[in-house]
Amino acid sequence: MLADACFLLDRLGHFVRGDAGILLIAMYVGLAATDDEPLDELSDRVRAWVMGLDEASPLTPVVDAVLTAADTGLTVEEVLQRLFRYPAFFGVVAPEDRRWHSAPATDLTPLAFEFGHERVDYTDHGAVQLDAVSTAWLESIDRVFGEQSGDHTPADTRQLVEEFAESLRVAGIHPAWVHAFMAEDIPLPQPDGSFSSEEHRREWQAAVDRYNRLHPEEGRPDASVEFAKWRGFFATKLLRVAADDEVFARQLIDWFEHDVREQKVNVLFDFVESARDVLLAAVRDDGELRTASIALAERWGGVELAKDVTECLMFDLDDLVDPVALFVVCVAYFVRRA
Repeated sequence: MLADACFLLDRLGHFVRGDAGILLIAMYVGLAATDDEPLDELSDRVRAWVMGLDEASPLTPVVDAVLTAADTGLTVEEVLQRLFRYPAFFGVVAPEDRRWHSAPATDLTPLAFEFGHERVDYTDHGAVQLDAVSTAWLESIDRVFGEQSGDHTPADTRQLVEEFAESLRVAGIHPAWVHAFMAEDIPLPQPDGSFSSEEHRREWQAAVDRYNRLHPEEGRPDASVEFAKWRGFFATKLLRVAADDEVFARQLIDWFEHDVREQKVNVLFDFVESARDVLLAAVRDDGELRTASIALAERWGGVELAKDVTECLMFDLDDLVDPVALFVVCVAYFVRRA
């Protein structure tokens, strides 16, 4: 991130070689600056951003080191040598430290969410409060993307949305739904059929109706059919994310074990329960699936979880009702079928 920001500043003619203070500007550009940031205001904005960092943030010692080095006349190379001593210099930067703290209404959205509002609309954009499952899912995407790319930078949001929309099409979700989500930028309904608000429901239906008027040949979507497809799609997406990211899998297991009945957890729970007979038949006939399930359990929860899943699979197979064991087997099943 720092190297890319320095390269960008150099291309713009703002990289002053030998001036360690440029590293602080580069950190700001890479972490918090927007695409339309006025270049002549960078120095002032950097100071305001630094002042807004929490004293307890892991990033604060890194920023302090750069500030001190700039005041003592150290070169860029000498400062970088010192920064390598800080673990936070290599870590993922928290979203809170990427926020701009010094503009009007910066904290209005989090305050609105704190007081129970699910959505905040501005003249040029809106913000929707994410539930626990969606938050964990997005964190997983960034985590996996960072591991795959090797630079731990966040995934490109627009690209992720486009890939998600394409997967909706592949899953057979009605084109009117995909249009409302992609072309009109309206959040999808909840998988259980609910909406964040009555206004959200009206906006969604209006977008679907507009598409139907323009494309009558597609036919009108049957709400019950589309919600059933959406629930199945959502549940299988969670299973695939769990297969790729053991941190996310452990979070789901924790919710199952503590009987957390968050709406999207319920969707996954119901899906796994509905697949019980298929999973039981597969486990009976496939010894490799049993082995894979136990291996997943050990990877996600250690010896204790592996023992629990083993006992369910070996001794209580006809009465397999443990939600965690079912979930582990379900993920292993989908991995083998992928």
